[in-house]
Amino acid sequence: MVGIFWIDCQKVNIVQIFADKILLKDAETYCNHRVHPRGHFQLWGKIQKRNRRWIGREYESVPRGRVVWKDGVYYVYANKIAKDKRIQEKILEEFGLEGCRTKFNFTDAHYKIHNY
Repeated sequence: MVGIFWIDCQKVNIVQIFADKILLKDAETYCNHRVHPRGHFQLWGKIQKRNRRWIGREYESVPRGRVVWKDGVYYVYANKIAKDKRIQEKILEEFGLEGCRTKFNFTDAHYKIHNY
């Protein structure tokens, strides 16, 4: 699966991933990658309904990321908070990627948290 997600780890020892994901066969092609056709901005309202603590916040103020696929490898672009192995495991579990070839990238400026 590919898609976009937000990370909620505000509760002590609890990590939750709020994702919108699609099957790889339904993904769009963008720059030789298979991707979810919608962006974080477009799905923020839907995600806020699932985590009401985020109502009133901007989508860029919550740690987030995206899972894409290219050449047999799933790439996870995420905020640096996802360097935590527990969070990585939750992302892999959410997208059903346990055992798949996966690479994490924490340097993409798109996933930096912005506080307004």
